[in-house]
Amino acid sequence: MKLNICMMFRDEAKYLKEWVTFHLMMGVEHFYLYDRMSTDDSMIVLRPYIEQGVVDVKYWPRVGIDAQGHEAFIDAHQDCIDRLKGRHEWLAMVDSDEMLFSPRFDTVTEALDNYRGQWGAIGVHWMVFGASDEKEWRDAPVIERFTWRPLENLHYDRWYKSIVRLDDPELRTKGSTHTYHTQWGTFNENGVQLPDNEFTHTSSILRINHYFTKSRPEWEIRHPLEQDGVTYFRDETRWSDAQARDVDDRTIQRFLPALKERLK
Repeated sequence: MKLNICMMFRDEAKYLKEWVTFHLMMGVEHFYLYDRMSTDDSMIVLRPYIEQGVVDVKYWPRVGIDAQGHEAFIDAHQDCIDRLKGRHEWLAMVDSDEMLFSPRFDTVTEALDNYRGQWGAIGVHWMVFGASDEKEWRDAPVIERFTWRPLENLHYDRWYKSIVRLDDPELRTKGSTHTYHTQWGTFNENGVQLPDNEFTHTSSILRINHYFTKSRPEWEIRHPLEQDGVTYFRDETRWSDAQARDVDDRTIQRFLPALKERLK
């Protein structure tokens, strides 16, 4: 089954080329992107992929109740489902700071081909990464810059994102960017049916590296105290929770040489 991605972004020009290129390497065939009022060069970065026919971008002007625009994400995901529903394809709901891959297979599509059950969605757990002593943005791949993470018993690593089946008859959003209403249910990589939002971490077949904070200046850009004339609260515990240096995890870096070659 073909694999697509739905993603909303804002001012991610520094990261989009790597993010799209990496997921093309993972077997993603098409990207449905939602631009939430970017003011940087994101569209210039994306233009070659649009011209190649692998990226669609829809302008999505939403001011949210928080700076990350979670309710705007939900609306965008439902719009994407409405556009594609009924296709015999997968749709991964991931963000611009998340890299979806398989520790066991060369591509995500190879991993997905091993699941023959009629599942409405597959829940893929996060592995959350912190700043790794990076003090500011620099022009190097994200998967190279950030390697230190807390142990996978961090509560965030119990969260998962969904790869949904577009032909599930009851597929729709339900107030979260993590889980979706399906008729056939959501299962983890081991075939265990999942409850909403949290479950025991497993990531030997499918995994999302969540570059949760990046460096402190990058974190503050993504979590502003004011945006579009609206004042927001910055939850510092989300920063501090991710900074434990328990594991130097370079699992994803087996793809780094090929990624760097493509990024040239």
